[in-house]
Amino acid sequence: MAARALIRWGTRLWFPTLVVILWSMVAAFAANPFFPSPFEILLRFFELAEWTWLVDTVVPTVVTMLMGYSLGVTLALVGGIAIGGTPILNSVLSPLVVLIRSTPSAAKVPVIMVIMGVGRETIVTAVTIAVAFQMMLVVIRGIESTRREHRDISRLNGLNWVQSMAWVRTPAAVGEILTLSLIHI
Repeated sequence: MAARALIRWGTRLWFPTLVVILWSMVAAFAANPFFPSPFEILLRFFELAEWTWLVDTVVPTVVTMLMGYSLGVTLALVGGIAIGGTPILNSVLSPLVVLIRSTPSAAKVPVIMVIMGVGRETIVTAVTIAVAFQMMLVVIRGIESTRREHRDISRLNGLNWVQSMAWVRTPAAVGEILTLSLIHI
């Protein structure tokens, strides 16, 4: 069992290992100070990486990104279910969602900065927008593709729109939403 796991890891890591070895060999023979070996880079990293550096820079960055991601996923789920489950909203708002999603972040971020200024809130908003509109398309597609039989059963059982979304259409679309989300990430 352990031998199989070792072989599996070996087949996955042979190329990165070869790249690091070749890089080290080239860096050893090159007298260029701008081309250090991976080991020199690693040693320098451990010299610079201190606990205060981690707390002051890495933790706030990770928290900011997680906040933006969480807000984006929440907005995408709520908006995607509403848009995908309502034909009128779908026909009106889907093109807008596609437009905003297809606009590069390099074009969206300056607009967000003009509106909000520079700060942590701006970064959270940029991440939220980047995640929300990409994920919203996936949720809309998943809700739209709910099989007709599921929709007919919910209508025959007298479920209103909210009940149908909560108990029938969203659970039926979860597989497609997760699959498409993993493909687009």
